[in-house]
Amino acid sequence: MTSPFFSIVMPVYNRESLLDASITSVLKQTNPDFELICVNDGSNDNSEGIIKRYATKDHRIKYINQNKQGRCIARNTGIKYANGKWICFLDSDDIYFENHLQVFYDLIKQHPDQNAFATDQLIGGNKKKYKSSKLNHNTYFVTLKD
Repeated sequence: MTSPFFSIVMPVYNRESLLDASITSVLKQTNPDFELICVNDGSNDNSEGIIKRYATKDHRIKYINQNKQGRCIARNTGIKYANGKWICFLDSDDIYFENHLQVFYDLIKQHPDQNAFATDQLIGGNKKKYKSSKLNHNTYFVTLKD
């Protein structure tokens, strides 16, 4: 089995009402070369059941359970299990736009000497596109603008 291009790490704590939208946004990516690592950080709602439901339907989704240790430790746990060439983060109360990974893939291929890319979004209208700018010698910042 080949390693995915992206490992998306998602820390989860009591997000049952938001998880469907967050996970679905990843599954709708135009670039399908990813794994999604959901780290359940001791949730006491149905977050575990939702993640497991998706994981049984899609082999790219990994479920990891741990006792409550906080978001940062959950991210680090996800990184330990990551097999991708690049690591992305997605909070369980956020969503990706459908071309999110493709934009990063294109930037990575265009700028192979860069070590990091970061995003932000400014939404003021219906039509959205990505704009990139160089922050320093090895980091690009990508802003979603209308």
